[in-house]
Amino acid sequence: MNVLIIDDDPQIVSFLTRLVTRMLPDCTVRSATNGIQGVQLALEHRATLQLIILDARMPSLDGQLVAAFLRCACPTVPIVPLSGDPRTASTFTALGCLPSLTKGSPTALYEQAIAHAMETIVPASTITPLHRAMAEQVAQILATGDAGQVVVERQTLQRLTTSLEGLVRRTTDPNRDLSRSIKELRRIM
Repeated sequence: MNVLIIDDDPQIVSFLTRLVTRMLPDCTVRSATNGIQGVQLALEHRATLQLIILDARMPSLDGQLVAAFLRCACPTVPIVPLSGDPRTASTFTALGCLPSLTKGSPTALYEQAIAHAMETIVPASTITPLHRAMAEQVAQILATGDAGQVVVERQTLQRLTTSLEGLVRRTTDPNRDLSRSIKELRRIM
């Protein structure tokens, strides 16, 4: 059993490693200091991966792109996002992640989130074409080895987030709306 922690803050990684090790003594905790390392570790250990704890904002590769990629690569592994900004929660939920944890929350909330994640069964059917479009961005970064070339700017990420949230809210004609959202994503990427 493996748990992967992806966060650029060594204090958070240390805290979470101690917490997970105490709660799940038989598991191996792996950590990455950025999204690219996190994706590589997830791919390497996906057969035994049971939980991913993911920072929302990191250098090299943003947490939202990492979450979309991981949802495609490890579709049944629960992902718990960590954020200093509670406004990002809806985006991560739309990407198929479990509820976000706000950094600096009491330890008991971290424990509850980890326990909940370990009991959660994530249906593989949550992967959408939107996830795949975002995952393609990550795959391009991994292939080129140059995150600076493809990293999504904040403004572009905000438009992507708005498109994703709009897609989740739509109910009239999901196929037409999905097609329009994918075209919009390809235009802004």
